[in-house]
Amino acid sequence: MSTAQVVQTPKWRRVSVRKELIDEIERLVKLGRYRSIAEFVSEAIRLRLEQVSKSMVLSALQDQ
Repeated sequence: MSTAQVVQTPKWRRVSVRKELIDEIERLVKLGRYRSIAEFVSEAIRLRLEQVSKSMVLSALQDQ
């Protein structure tokens, strides 16, 4: 009897970040502002994506 295997794509990805930036993020983590580097990076990406999205909407409205 054969069993089917489901291959799932990973939910996480790795990125390379300059050490100087990681040092700053680690400082914020130590100060208690963030629980982890991952939390900081996730928030930073989310905020930047929101910013880019808003910019694209405004640009599209101006083109009309």
